[in-house]
Amino acid sequence: MFYAPEIRIRMIIPALLVLLLITGWLYSSSAETPALSEDLQAALDAFQQEYGFPGATAAYVLRDGTRAVAATGLADIENGTPMTVQSRMLAGSIGKTFVGATVVALAREGVLELNVPIARWLGGRQWFDRLPNHDVITLRQLLNHSSGLPDHVHLESFVTAVNRKWQERQNYEITLRSLLNHGPGLSDQGHLESFANSVAHQWYETQPLFSPEDLIGYVLDRPALFEAGTSWAYSDTGYILLGLVIEEVTGRSYYEEIRERFLTPFDLQLTTPSDQLLLTGLAAGYMGTENAFGFPHKTLQADGTMVWHPGLEWTGGGLVSNAGDLALWGALLFEGHAMTGDYLTELLKGVPISPEDSDIYYGSGIAIYRSGPFGPVYGHGGWIPGYSSSLRHYPAYGVTIAFQINTDIGIVDDRTAVVSEMEKKLAEIVIKKKEGRMTFVSGFLTGLV
Repeated sequence: MFYAPEIRIRMIIPALLVLLLITGWLYSSSAETPALSEDLQAALDAFQQEYGFPGATAAYVLRDGTRAVAATGLADIENGTPMTVQSRMLAGSIGKTFVGATVVALAREGVLELNVPIARWLGGRQWFDRLPNHDVITLRQLLNHSSGLPDHVHLESFVTAVNRKWQERQNYEITLRSLLNHGPGLSDQGHLESFANSVAHQWYETQPLFSPEDLIGYVLDRPALFEAGTSWAYSDTGYILLGLVIEEVTGRSYYEEIRERFLTPFDLQLTTPSDQLLLTGLAAGYMGTENAFGFPHKTLQADGTMVWHPGLEWTGGGLVSNAGDLALWGALLFEGHAMTGDYLTELLKGVPISPEDSDIYYGSGIAIYRSGPFGPVYGHGGWIPGYSSSLRHYPAYGVTIAFQINTDIGIVDDRTAVVSEMEKKLAEIVIKKKEGRMTFVSGFLTGLV
């Protein structure tokens, strides 16, 4: 049987589409991933060389499921340990995206009401009436930082307390070794060191620097920054209160809640609570010796445990993670797959962070940039001494990118633009390469018709 040329072309196109799908040229990662992942690796290496940070990981996730992770530099300078794609770092305030998602999920389930004052759930606490704006603050205002609460992290009293408390473990170890050195029957130095480390570790592991209510205590009896709902000021304290509300209404720990809702279902195996001294796979973090908390230059001790207890963050952040996991989480959350139904409208309902800048908003644990070189951007940054992280999603292109660096030197004080430069360059590489691939396929098929 014979067909006119145009009919033959129409019959060929479906077969070509199948072939393209099989070979990976259309919506798939098999053909383009190597080139794109190599570009990601090259860019990460170049940033490490230019800025001289110890190490970093970076990852992207595309809307079609294509994923890649890259690593560069060292996870531990002194030991010469290379950074790998499995290396983990403290994620800082990116953890707020999980808090926001949990509260929104509970609201959608009818367990919480976002516009109701938090007195409904916390009003019975002995300290509650001493909280600034205690009688009017709503859950939504805690989520979007419009509560008027001070931020305990930046109060001198908190900084002083952290500086004093992290050294208790070291002082305890020194005292223990001194006593054991003068005790009978313990002349073996190796066994002595091991015993002292073990006892000190067990003592300190069970005593995080601060409980959630300890953290809230630093803002009690202080004046509100402004009337609730009338302005904007970032407050980790507000997110500690959200953690207490979550635990109050669910009857279980915050970490159990996010493990069941998000971490386990989405196979985020490298993301776990930063609630203990020993965090498996944690890269050493490095900070300036003049940091506000008086922490030593390196976050890890010789035995792999942290010098200071990371549990001080809790729901202000509270997670150790990996660039690959963060990018996957961002893609799921911002593409609408983290829970059932249309939750993005609520999650992204934000307030401007400044009357002078109507382009940047803050939603439920989400920073929202309404415009930019690649359109709107959703995400969050993360800082904790020794570690710097970034998570950004570009909805116009279905691209999510995350990276982590194991230092905050030059970053926490804005002496270097490495974070913003990496955000810009990695987005440019991934989006342009992705769009180039789709343009090629679209043009190829158009030319056949």
